[in-house]
Amino acid sequence: MDTSYTVLEELGQNSTTSVYRAVRNCDELPVVLKHLPDGSTREVPCEFVFLEKVRLIDGCVKMLDMIEDAGDGKWTLVLEDLDAAGYTNLAETNKDDTLMDDYDVSWIMRELISVLMQIHAVNVLHCDIKLDNIFVDFRRHRIKLIDFNMATDLEDKSSPLIRGCTPDYAPPEVLVQRKQWTAKGEVWSVGCTAFVLLCKRFPFDNPWMSSFTAPAYPQCITDCAFENSCSPRSENVYSSLSSFRAFRSGKPKMVQKDGTVRLSLRAKDFLLVCLCRSPEQRPSLRTLFKHPFLAFKRHSMRKISDSSSFPCPPRTVLVS
Repeated sequence: MDTSYTVLEELGQNSTTSVYRAVRNCDELPVVLKHLPDGSTREVPCEFVFLEKVRLIDGCVKMLDMIEDAGDGKWTLVLEDLDAAGYTNLAETNKDDTLMDDYDVSWIMRELISVLMQIHAVNVLHCDIKLDNIFVDFRRHRIKLIDFNMATDLEDKSSPLIRGCTPDYAPPEVLVQRKQWTAKGEVWSVGCTAFVLLCKRFPFDNPWMSSFTAPAYPQCITDCAFENSCSPRSENVYSSLSSFRAFRSGKPKMVQKDGTVRLSLRAKDFLLVCLCRSPEQRPSLRTLFKHPFLAFKRHSMRKISDSSSFPCPPRTVLVS
């Protein structure tokens, strides 16, 4: 390991990389070191190439340096420490029992789509959008994408190589049909990410069946929740009415006594358009960015008119 940095702790490792939290000795700047193991490659890592391409995009993790050990072909990427900068990993946030409300999911998806449009504009497909690869600053409403080791060129159709994927977030055309990643494939991954945040589970028990089965959507609030909660047998009419008004404002989904979740109509429609099995029928990211679900504003939740109308453990990464 380069003596310019002092390693503080190991953050994780897999078959291809080891990740450490460290400080830069010259100025004590917190950094993350992503270290490729012995003999993994003697060429410049692909992740370095794609991090260079997205270096001017605020929503992507910044690469500060790259260290090469010419003797044995080892490489170390020096990245900004997002934890030290006030960001939280979205997968860690989602581990507790608290359901994230529609407002927070809305702005996170809006920021995610914005960042994806920017990286696509510089000819980069991320190919591994998931909670684990998204860091969130809840105070400033910003996100950062990490882990570009599966990224590929958006316009490069010449390579026969099928990139790896995380099955629970991969579109059926990539996972099942073994086709190349496209921008529409990333729309599917956005939908899976939103689904996990809204429902605390994946859309498919078996993602390999995504070409043949529909996602297991929760019911919407209009399906049954309001009728049941506001019936004459309701034990607390005022509480039920309060819940109903919260839903009309686009506030969080309802959790029933049996633990099941009810989605708002806009959230359900957002998932439906993202998780369309046919990539040709999915919206572009630019179109998806205009979806009503992404328009929630926190302050509007307190201004409700009575006449208003109703508007997981880590999964295996598959590498081919």
